[in-house]
Amino acid sequence: MAAYCEGGGDAFADNDDDRGLDLVDPGVVSMSVDSVPPARPPAPGSGAAQSSLPPSFSQLALTLESGRLATSGGARAALLKPNPYVEVVVDGKPPRRTDTVKATYAPKWNESMTLLVTPYSKLLLRIFDHSSFKRDALIGEATLDIFRWEGALM
Repeated sequence: MAAYCEGGGDAFADNDDDRGLDLVDPGVVSMSVDSVPPARPPAPGSGAAQSSLPPSFSQLALTLESGRLATSGGARAALLKPNPYVEVVVDGKPPRRTDTVKATYAPKWNESMTLLVTPYSKLLLRIFDHSSFKRDALIGEATLDIFRWEGALM
């Protein structure tokens, strides 16, 4: 399943097709999401090893593909292009992040990560502009509710 998360806010609109959820605001991050079924204990007497995941957790394979950031216009925008990266936070746990793509409004990350989620997990996706001289600037963010996706992913 692919989801195209557009925007710098967290307002969602159902798009009624198989692409998932779209954010309402402009600026795009495209990602593909593959669900790995929850860990199940092996059948008694099968000789298979026990899974290390608790039964209530699932693995979510997330691939952050690319983005399209809005340009602010003017000569300054032509000289100071953003250095974007995406930070992914699941249920307030320590963030995972992509590599920084240098000086572009159309970054391509093509990075995969596996996340442990529950049916009630919330994913926070934040796009930052990396700066070597000052604090990284937040470009936009989106919150994805796994519960809303559960039927489509399983």
